[in-house]
Amino acid sequence: MSAEPRSRGQRPRRGLPRPAAVVGALTGLSLVLTSCGTNPFAEEERVQSAEPPQQSEASPEPAGELPEVQTPLPQEVAQQVGFQRETIAEAGETLQQMQDQSQQAEQQEQDEPAQDPEDPEDDEGPADELDEGDPEEGAVHESDEPVEPPTDATYPADLNQSLEQIAENYPGEFSISVAEMTGEGRLGSYEAGETRISASTYKLYVAYSVLLRVEAGHMSWDDEIQGDRDLDQCFHDMLALSDNPCPEEIADEIGWDEIYSDAASVGTMNSGQNDAGLHTTAADLTTFLAALQSGSLDISPEGHDRMLQSLAANIHRLGVPSGTTGTVMNKPGFLDEFLHDAAIVHHPQGTYVLTVMSEGSNWESLAAITQEVEAALYG
Repeated sequence: MSAEPRSRGQRPRRGLPRPAAVVGALTGLSLVLTSCGTNPFAEEERVQSAEPPQQSEASPEPAGELPEVQTPLPQEVAQQVGFQRETIAEAGETLQQMQDQSQQAEQQEQDEPAQDPEDPEDDEGPADELDEGDPEEGAVHESDEPVEPPTDATYPADLNQSLEQIAENYPGEFSISVAEMTGEGRLGSYEAGETRISASTYKLYVAYSVLLRVEAGHMSWDDEIQGDRDLDQCFHDMLALSDNPCPEEIADEIGWDEIYSDAASVGTMNSGQNDAGLHTTAADLTTFLAALQSGSLDISPEGHDRMLQSLAANIHRLGVPSGTTGTVMNKPGFLDEFLHDAAIVHHPQGTYVLTVMSEGSNWESLAAITQEVEAALYG
């Protein structure tokens, strides 16, 4: 999955052989031909050694040219020497061409500016990392200018149309899904069935599989999982801190097929793993959180409470929590250009589930979208 490491900002060689490499190759060829008794380079030395001493003291001939042979040679040997002359001359010309090309390539590399280390094209590494790594990486999605929702916006009665209108106000691509858990029980979606890289939202599904197995007696909260952390601590850390090593260890033990099979039993029909990595949809995340909020997952009330408490302790609050006046239990995910937040919101006028998945956006836009969704729901 990963490429060979190289220094950032340094361009790879263009594949031109170095002069020393060419000389080495010719030397190797010489040794092989000598062992076969037909080495033109060795024959050249033999012929020159047979010349009178005054000839050897003369000024050296230009590279690639041989002195005239004064000693009569049999016709077969003369033909071989002629062949040797042509071979050596061609090798010299080829070597000179390679040297010139190598020098030109080096000069071009010196003249061109080094690639910016921050250029994403210079980054190497797996494209399908499970999650975002350092929790502080979320800050890279802050926008340069403040993002504010429109103050005079009006929204269609149709919630789907409202979400489409809202998505058009912000940079990036969005999938939005809303489900009212109280009041009229309205549902709304905008591109909610579009599959996207899940980033750390996949940890919701891992947590559910853990609860199923603990309650079935196949796992224990005291099980050692990662370092000195047991399953109890890992469960909390992967939801509240978005810890990465814990869910990776857990997923290795349970198996991804089992995890996504458990999630599918809740109604998440388009989540799973493929060559691009772990993926899900806004509709699937909203379906899962709505089942969690309503207490209809196939786990005990205590299991529901444990999961809700860990989500309420989540430390990443720049998305949906920053855009609502209510209290939030959420699981964000951020990986490269993907930025998501799936949340249960307890608003003063009602409870709803909101999932915003985005590509090429920022936290401020997710917060502003949340404000607009609440305006569309509650005026």
